[in-house]
Amino acid sequence: MSARVSRAAALAFALALPFWLVDICLPVFRGAWPSGGFLGALTGLGLLQLTSLSLVVLCLLIVPLNTAFDEKLLTIWRRRKEPGEAGKTYSLSAATFVGFVGFGLALWLLIRLEGVFATAAYTSLIRALAVAASLLLALLVARRLSRLVCRLPGPSWLSPAHLLVVCFGAASLLYALLWWQRDLLFKEIDPWPLLGFSLFGVAVIFVAIFAHRVAAVKPVQLAGSLLFLFSLLLFPGSSKQVAASLNGTFPMASVIASVLRPMADFDGDGVSSWLGGGDCAPFDPMSFPGAVDFPDDGIDQDCFAGDLSSKQLGQQLDPKFSDVAKSDEAQLIVLVSVDALRPDFLGFYGYSRFPSSPQIDAWASGAVVFDDAFTSGPYTTIAIPSMLTGLGMGQLTGYISDLFEERISSPTVRLPSSVETLAEMLAGQGYATGAIVSGFDIKVNAFDQGFKQVNVITPRSLDTADKVTAAARSWLQKNPSGKRFLWLHYFDPHDPYFHDVKPKFGSSTKARYASSIAFMDSHLGPLLSELAEHPSSLVGLVSDHGESLGEKGRFGHGYNLHVHEARMVMAWRGRGLMPRRIQGAASILDVAPTLLNASGGKSRLSAGYSLLKALRGGPYDAQRAVLTESYRRGQHFAVSTAKWRLFYHLDQGRFELYDRLQDPKESNDLAAENPARVDLMRDQLMSLMNRGGTFVRRGQQVRELIVESVPKDALLAKPVRFGDAIELVGYSFGQGGGSDKPQHVATLYLRALRRMNRSWKVAFGMKGPKAMNKDHFPGRSYYPTTQWPPGTLIKDPVILGTMSKFPPSRWSMTLGFYTGDARLAPQPGGGLPLTSAGTRAILTSNQLIKPMPWALERDRKKKKQQLADKRAKALRAKESK
Repeated sequence: MSARVSRAAALAFALALPFWLVDICLPVFRGAWPSGGFLGALTGLGLLQLTSLSLVVLCLLIVPLNTAFDEKLLTIWRRRKEPGEAGKTYSLSAATFVGFVGFGLALWLLIRLEGVFATAAYTSLIRALAVAASLLLALLVARRLSRLVCRLPGPSWLSPAHLLVVCFGAASLLYALLWWQRDLLFKEIDPWPLLGFSLFGVAVIFVAIFAHRVAAVKPVQLAGSLLFLFSLLLFPGSSKQVAASLNGTFPMASVIASVLRPMADFDGDGVSSWLGGGDCAPFDPMSFPGAVDFPDDGIDQDCFAGDLSSKQLGQQLDPKFSDVAKSDEAQLIVLVSVDALRPDFLGFYGYSRFPSSPQIDAWASGAVVFDDAFTSGPYTTIAIPSMLTGLGMGQLTGYISDLFEERISSPTVRLPSSVETLAEMLAGQGYATGAIVSGFDIKVNAFDQGFKQVNVITPRSLDTADKVTAAARSWLQKNPSGKRFLWLHYFDPHDPYFHDVKPKFGSSTKARYASSIAFMDSHLGPLLSELAEHPSSLVGLVSDHGESLGEKGRFGHGYNLHVHEARMVMAWRGRGLMPRRIQGAASILDVAPTLLNASGGKSRLSAGYSLLKALRGGPYDAQRAVLTESYRRGQHFAVSTAKWRLFYHLDQGRFELYDRLQDPKESNDLAAENPARVDLMRDQLMSLMNRGGTFVRRGQQVRELIVESVPKDALLAKPVRFGDAIELVGYSFGQGGGSDKPQHVATLYLRALRRMNRSWKVAFGMKGPKAMNKDHFPGRSYYPTTQWPPGTLIKDPVILGTMSKFPPSRWSMTLGFYTGDARLAPQPGGGLPLTSAGTRAILTSNQLIKPMPWALERDRKKKKQQLADKRAKALRAKESK
């Protein structure tokens, strides 16, 4: 057995080499070779060798020696040139191939037939029938084809080397096909790890089966290989330079690293300092990338830019409005946003391969065009809120916590109702407001706040420029005069890029993408020209983000901050504007303050700036820096100027620096060779992320929420565990708020049992004269559960209010945790009973709560004043008669 293990181990080391070569060649093919890629490649080799060795040894324990399968394969190989025997192999291969084709057809039909009928039952029925028909057809074809090839003789030239070449060629062809068509099937995943690990697993099984048939290796050779393996993992694996390689650049090595990385998480904070992790304090559970940094304590808890100082309040939320005369106020404001539209696919941004935008180009010739505009985030649920409010994610309370839990197939994030949108601001000034949107339902995300009329053309991913434009003309006809604000959202360039769109430039991904833009241009272009004739209009044309079309191996958007996804279209045209091109970074955050300023409205707090002065020919800050951020697959941030872009990957503690003028495709990372520039832009990034003092306030707030112990009168005899993540250690009821205006408060004392990757929401239910929910993110959204260090005690106050609407009453209160459809079920046996459904713990079923006297007095005075006003109004009406 030992000889077999020795031989298998030698084969395992050899097996890793071809997969490693493909793994490191892919970044070269994709144009995404990372900084420090040499060290990353060495670590990747070690990871693949370790995986191969582990799997082979595991298979040796499972697969017995000299099995019937072993002998059968050898017999087939020896008789491969005999017609009857070779035909069996051909028959099996043909059936397998047709089976895969049938499965692929079924999956394609399943995707294409989604939502084909308005009735869900009919859609489900037709999809089920299509899948069944595809699989049945594949079965019939497989049987027929097997009978045709079963008598074919094997080729005389077939040898092990030839077989290896054929397998490698077939795998390469399959990968190329997946790559070519991935915009329909693999938009958000990389097909190479799936294909690579499948082939890897088959190879491991063959190695385990046939290991005893190869020559033995010397113990010293095996020992040397093992020593080389561990040196690859220990030394390069601890370097920060391997972070990019092991976080997606080398696909198979990245998957293996993500599995092994938690093994080096010594402090349990969920972040490792090994294999591309960015933990700056591997033995301190309070310090890790993304932790809350407490100001002025001398400790860098978030591993970013040193200890946070209370003096670092960041840029203030001043939008810098210009003066607007009453006669210059825009009467018709139209905001046109286009989903996933890249500037470099429009003629007026220099695109010339296909005539994608001739009519929009003509309109833009009389517009103010920003060459360096960037989105706040490379996907719609970040970009649109920024566009409609002028606020970044850090200023939208609780919104980042929602983004962590967003389901891509069915977005669940909602714009907080407490935030005032551009539509609400303009409606308050007397503007009629309307929104015509395609591609998603803005009511689901509460993006419709302030719009009196909302028309969702379709929530599906379709080319609907003709319908959106027709609806826009209809709205303008119904609202022919007065102050009006219309938001149009076109979805056409968003994936999938349909083959049947006219004009048709070709079948490649980029050609179909350009065709979708051209279709939109044929309908949007004339509308823009008509709006340009309006005597007092202001039209803004923007995209919410860009789109990757194969650059750096990426398709779609939302997962990286490179220029293909982060750069956006921005052009303005209207009365009083001076047509020109402006160099200098701008942001989608500027849209709301610019339009509000043009309407003559009063300045509101905004993370963006009003561009109105520059639109009228004034100077523009060419050195301005803007922020882009993403919360999918980790947290990523970028600060952009007209010349430089700095990326910060929070989970990895890693920076990337690119010179936009010399390297527009962002392929040459200059971070290692230009540390002074990195430090300068890191400070800019910190200032933008901390806009309005967000980080400082959060740090001060969270410091008050972390406690050393639970008061004796609040301590439970036995904690209540919710799943394996959180336990309730104690709770109390009392008063909070100001001494002159107190409120009832329930205080929960919670402990994190492990590092959580989900942001759980507190479900706090009350039943008395009325049923109420006080659901919230812990710490009033300042301290989501994803940032809780294991073992730390967190005090979470739940504001119950003054209760002045109710008489003195007995209330029951329950506690649970949820996010989306997921629940953290409380475990029985704790210090509190559970509800009958078992989803919540019962804190109390008999808590007496009396209304606050000061609130009762306030309500009494308010009612008295309302009655007096009513009587005075009636008296005035009587006197007027």
